[in-house]
Order: sequence, then C-alpha cells, then structure tokens
Amino acid sequence: MKLAAPSDIAFLQPPGGKRGENGAYAGLARLTVDSAGPYRISLDESLWVDVIVGGTPVPAKDFQGRPGCHAPHKIVEFVLPAGVPITLQFSGGRVPQVKVSVTRSRDGPP
Repeated sequence: MKLAAPSDIAFLQPPGGKRGENGAYAGLARLTVDSAGPYRISLDESLWVDVIVGGTPVPAKDFQGRPGCHAPHKIVEFVLPAGVPITLQFSGGRVPQVKVSVTRSRDGPP
C-alpha cells in the first residue's frame, strides 16, 4: 500500500498513538469482512494502525511486534463486525509504502 504525507490524509479520527503524530507517511484503507470475529492486521513496517467503524475507533484486542523484523514487523488484533465498512488508518510511517495483510484470527493472542 502506498502512503502519503499526513497532511494529505483526511483521517476519520485523530491517530490513536503518539507515534502516529510523528511519521512522514500515512494512509487509509477500507474493507468489509464477511464474518464477525477477531482479525489480525499484519504490517511489514513500523507504523500506527487504527480501526474505525461507524466513526468510532475499535480498541485493539492484542498486539505484538518484532523490532528489526519485516516478515511481519507488527501484528495487531481487532474484533471486527461483519458486513459494514471498516476503515484502517495508518500513521507514523517512516517509509512511503507498507505491506498489509488482514487475516481471520483464531481466538487467543496473535
């Protein structure tokens, strides 16, 4: 996913972490999932991710990260609703693009 300058992004909510305020790159992605439940958002770079549903931030269920690792660097787990638009907000990026994957999670930590 290509990222842009934060000033070019119309965030739905202010980025949720201090890290999100300091990076040179940010972006938005939208998706809808067919079944509700826990999902992992995996990133190959260090940046902040917020999930917004209906204008409201969804709290992270769990997360893990590996400094120096890019396969993946960070995994954040959220419980997502089915059949509604979901916005992923990325902020605090240090590079102009990131690889993102969203996968259904088993119950338990990522």
